[in-house]
Amino acid sequence: MLFFQNEFEYIAPKSLEQLFSLLSEEEGAVVFAGGTDLFVRIKKGILSPKLVLDLKRIEELWFFSFGEDMLVIGATNTLNELIESPIVRKLFPLIYECSFSVANYLVRNKATFIGNFCTGFPVADTLFCLLLHDAEIEVQSLKGIRKVKIKDIVENYGRVVLERGEIVTRVFVPYKGEYRGKYYRIPRKFCVTRADFGIAYMITEEEKRIVFGDTGSGLTLLDSEEGLEEYLNKKGIEEPEICLLVEKVLEEIKFQNACSEA
Repeated sequence: MLFFQNEFEYIAPKSLEQLFSLLSEEEGAVVFAGGTDLFVRIKKGILSPKLVLDLKRIEELWFFSFGEDMLVIGATNTLNELIESPIVRKLFPLIYECSFSVANYLVRNKATFIGNFCTGFPVADTLFCLLLHDAEIEVQSLKGIRKVKIKDIVENYGRVVLERGEIVTRVFVPYKGEYRGKYYRIPRKFCVTRADFGIAYMITEEEKRIVFGDTGSGLTLLDSEEGLEEYLNKKGIEEPEICLLVEKVLEEIKFQNACSEA
């Protein structure tokens, strides 16, 4: 059971219209779908909202579809729902891997896919697969709807910049066809649910994409392994665990290159 130092009002709006009305009226309002991160921050005193809005009762925000080579995920879809989807497992294996890497089953049963990267953590697990897929997010408010590229979020050190009254309603993930790829992470020493460092790659017939990063510098997207080798040289022996992981990934990519040329 969580005990909070500061009192706040809790409301579960049943429509987007009601939600946006409440957001426009109360400057200190925050929203949540899973709440696995938000309520910990409130308990620790990091956040002191006056109003907490629960998104789970808004039907329009639970949305999952795949068509015309596009996977669309709604704001209230949990990580476990994606993990258990045959479409995700077969066609979007990196989304499966990144989602499965988050915490544990009980947390993933509440935590949402979109909420994972909306917390502002620079190396959130879901950011890796979304950046590799060149995904977009949909942001909505009373003013209308706009789309933002995931790469723009990453360039802002992993933070989704929202204006007052805006929420992320959906994420659009392009299907890349068959690809070879993998996601690895090194968990934080005192918080295994978060990563200190992560690296992922995707190799298709048309392109090669590599994403890596740590909590200090955020994520970097590359289109070849040369930049990764430069990163490894810079790290040197200061971060042996990271060096070993990067070397492993480089060997995997070289092996995949050899298989493609054979």
